[in-house]
Amino acid sequence: MHNDFLQATEMYGGLFNNIINSLFGERSDMNKLLAMKLDSIIDSVIRSRIASSTSAMHLEQGELKEMVIGNRTVPKRLHQLKYAIYRNKDGRYDNLLNGDGSISNAFLNYLIPTLATDSEDGGIDAITLLNSSMSNSSNFENRLIAYFSDLMSSENEAVRRFANRLALYAYYTSYDNKGPDTFAHLISSQFRLDSGYADNVRQAIGDMNTGQWLNNVFNDLLDEPTLNSFPSIALIIARNNAHDPEIVKNVVKPKSSKYNS
Repeated sequence: MHNDFLQATEMYGGLFNNIINSLFGERSDMNKLLAMKLDSIIDSVIRSRIASSTSAMHLEQGELKEMVIGNRTVPKRLHQLKYAIYRNKDGRYDNLLNGDGSISNAFLNYLIPTLATDSEDGGIDAITLLNSSMSNSSNFENRLIAYFSDLMSSENEAVRRFANRLALYAYYTSYDNKGPDTFAHLISSQFRLDSGYADNVRQAIGDMNTGQWLNNVFNDLLDEPTLNSFPSIALIIARNNAHDPEIVKNVVKPKSSKYNS
């Protein structure tokens, strides 16, 4: 979906400048790398709101947290699925095994569950990749997309349901941005079309080009696009990046004295 650029719309320039002014004040202090970083963050916030408004991709409150923390996280379920495939009780996973007993689906082999007991992330489970997605060839990634798609259309209901859950995990842990350990870009175009997400992104782009109100992106109590004012987006960026001093500047409280108490 990054062939469809929100950044190319008429409205985005005003939105971007407003966020800069809200977070940093003067734009002149911003270097190119920080501008690119902020651009990616804004893009992610918009896309996450579009996804959340897409019924097939909507997560209930607390559901994203449950994907990475607790007993039923997606990484734990991935670990359990791989173990179940290796065991292959009653031949349930015959079509996912090679003759030597190894997993035949290259996409499953590409994903490495990293559980909290094995990490230093304070109880957060994660999925890492066999190798960085930034160094993959297009042919290799096309194969991974095909293998992921196979899982999502599997005749095995448990595999199919987990694969669709895995797609949501991939999306919401990266917000459709490609990085070394993200794999949302491997979600098939068919899933994006069938879920309605692709159409909703294109609709948002069209509306942003014509200055229309975006119910699934803007907050009608806070935002005012006609004035290039988008405080709801600035607030969520500040909240989600509170520990990043590049995005949210630390304000040092002056020492108390008889002159400032």
